[in-house]
Order: sequence, then structure tokens, then C-alpha cells
Amino acid sequence: MQYFYPMMRKLIYVFILISLNSAYAQKNISAEDIPLKEKFFLGGNMGLQFGTYTYIEVAPLAGIHLKPNLDWAAGLMYTYLNNSITDYSSQMYGFNTYFQYTVFQPIVFHTQAEIINSDFFDTQGYIRRDWFEAVLVGGGLKQKIGVNSYSFLLILWNLNTSYNSPYQNPVIKVGVIF
Repeated sequence: MQYFYPMMRKLIYVFILISLNSAYAQKNISAEDIPLKEKFFLGGNMGLQFGTYTYIEVAPLAGIHLKPNLDWAAGLMYTYLNNSITDYSSQMYGFNTYFQYTVFQPIVFHTQAEIINSDFFDTQGYIRRDWFEAVLVGGGLKQKIGVNSYSFLLILWNLNTSYNSPYQNPVIKVGVIF
């Protein structure tokens, strides 16, 4: 985890630079002005880290702009973790769906539900595999980089903090939607 936060800070800095650079070139286009076939979008998250701690995440999604300020999406997710120091590896997979409301450009409110299959330590200290439900709420920044595309930075809070949760609060997500 000690290597995760410096990497996340670098991603946040890159996101801010991209947002500031493209803010001057953006044009406000409402969802009503976009043809139906262009209201659909693809995107997701992807993460890679190699070394003593290996982390690989692939989370594609598809969604639709329901209103000028409201998006809905659903997707799949897969994560592979390996810690060579403790000789522990695990895989997580599942489904997610979210609603994202643009309060005003670039501020967004985000709520997400996930169903994840993951390893966890039970109350006796044994590793078990089971399904886990997560509800993430929070907000962040959404910066247009095209008519139907944007980059985002979200800071979310997992409301289900039971002992088998794969998340530590806060949960930070960075990505691009096309």
C-alpha cells in the first residue's frame, strides 16, 4: 500500500494538468443536441503496477447519457493482486453499475453499486472466497475532452465496511470515457 499513494498522487497531478489544458478548448453541448446513437459511451478503468506488489485491473463499462447532467453505466471488473513478500496472490471479479450527476461543470456526484467475488480473511483468520456487495458514494471532477468523451477523478466512500470488504476508504478512481 505504501507504493500506491505516491502513484495515485502522480495520476491526480496528470489529471489536473489535462483538465486545465482542455478547459479552454471545451464547448458546452447539451445531451439533447447529441443524436441518440452518440448518447452511448464506452470507457472504464485500467490499472497496472509491477514489482514486489503486482496489481492489474481491467474494468470496461458501457453507458448512456440519460439527461444533460445525468449518466448511467454498467460494467465488468477484474483485478489480479500479487505480493511477492508475503507470497499472497488473489483475483477479484464482478459487476458494477453507477449513476453520475453533474452538479455544475466540472463537479459531479457519483453513486456506484458493485458485486465482487473476492478472497478475504474470515473471523477465524482463514482465507475464504465469497461475494461482497459494495455501495460507493462521493464526488469528483469530470472534464470534457470531446463531444462525447471526458476524463474523471472520483473520491468515493465505501458504505459497506464489513470485515470482508476489499476496499479501504477513501476509494480513488481515475479514468476516461469515450
